[in-house]
Amino acid sequence: MLGELGIQWASGRLTIAEEHVASESLLRALARVGDALPTRLDGPGALLAIAPNDEHTLGLAMAELCLRELGWTPIWLGRFTPISETVRLVADGKLSLVVLTASAGCRDARALRAVADKVSASCRTLRVDLVLGGAGAWPSTPKHGSRHRHLSDERTEQPKHGR
Repeated sequence: MLGELGIQWASGRLTIAEEHVASESLLRALARVGDALPTRLDGPGALLAIAPNDEHTLGLAMAELCLRELGWTPIWLGRFTPISETVRLVADGKLSLVVLTASAGCRDARALRAVADKVSASCRTLRVDLVLGGAGAWPSTPKHGSRHRHLSDERTEQPKHGR
């Protein structure tokens, strides 16, 4: 669905304004549905953030909705959050999962590798699962965690290690 929207825009079949209206409408709808789902106060914590220099939050919003439905407690950092802040929150020891997304426009594989390595090291130390999501140029095999291009790649269940 999002991929098709991007293809339509890239091929000139949608104007920038039409793409923005469609994206923002979907984002608002996801927020309304997510707000209607109860958030478990005792659920495992899932930190949600966008890769540096990316502004596209739709994929992360869909991930949040899926995690809420599965009983996770999402912590939305969204965009423009320094990676040092993500690492600091992992070090607090209250998280079971970190989800970082990068859209197709994020093509700097070296920069995304550096982000993945930094967050991976922190997550691995504290046994926090890491998911690198979206069509960005993430490493295909991160040092810790997993790489998912689509929400359907693998069902993200509650962690088994008791966090």
